Amino acid sequence: MRAMFTFFSAFNFNIDITAPECLIPDLDYWIKWAGIMALPIGAFALLSLVSCAKIIRERRSSAPRTSIGKQLSSVIAMYLMTFYYLYLAVTRRALDIFNCNPSNPTDGYLYTEFTSTECEGGLCKCYITGSLQSMLVTPAALFIALYTVGFPLFIGFVIYTNRDSIMEDQVLRAHDLLSSATAGSEKAHEVRKRYHKMYYHFKPQKIYWILVIISRKLGIAVAGLMLRQNPGFQLAV
Repeated sequence: MRAMFTFFSAFNFNIDITAPECLIPDLDYWIKWAGIMALPIGAFALLSLVSCAKIIRERRSSAPRTSIGKQLSSVIAMYLMTFYYLYLAVTRRALDIFNCNPSNPTDGYLYTEFTSTECEGGLCKCYITGSLQSMLVTPAALFIALYTVGFPLFIGFVIYTNRDSIMEDQVLRAHDLLSSATAGSEKAHEVRKRYHKMYYHFKPQKIYWILVIISRKLGIAVAGLMLRQNPGFQLAV
């Protein structure tokens, strides 16, 4: 069962399944941590470069040109979907910095779950001046605010401010009218191009349900990391 869960964690962008520190012995924990936290930024940069390259290629050829607005909508739609799948991975990695527990038997210190060659004996103490964990606390808090809290707030803001257009788009989808050129308002069409992946799975009355799913992801991350020392309570949560 454990091997099966480890295998399927690859679909959750779990970089630990490849064990890069075994392939590169000098790869320290903070480098891997920073790389994972930079994945959303890298994904946005990559999508933007691909979109710019497509625009430049169309401008230099006789092929029909795609408007910049349409390209932007495509980048936004793909990026939101990418971030949605990365959400649990980056959230768990950011929370990992705050996952500190005493040793057994206790020696008066708290230790992280991760190990590092920069820590004495590989075991990293928590909240000790100059330690690796204390240096990563501020970046981790910023990433939690930006990713863990910021992403659902952004999705909630988009859904709330465009709720009428989203509802209109979902009603058209339910009646299989999206293929009609005259169906729907122009604003509903723009909202569909940019944000449809965040709501098109749900009924017109439940367009906010993506926030429930994101909250569930956050709950799984918190229970999986912060309650690791008490498996019974962790499973109950």
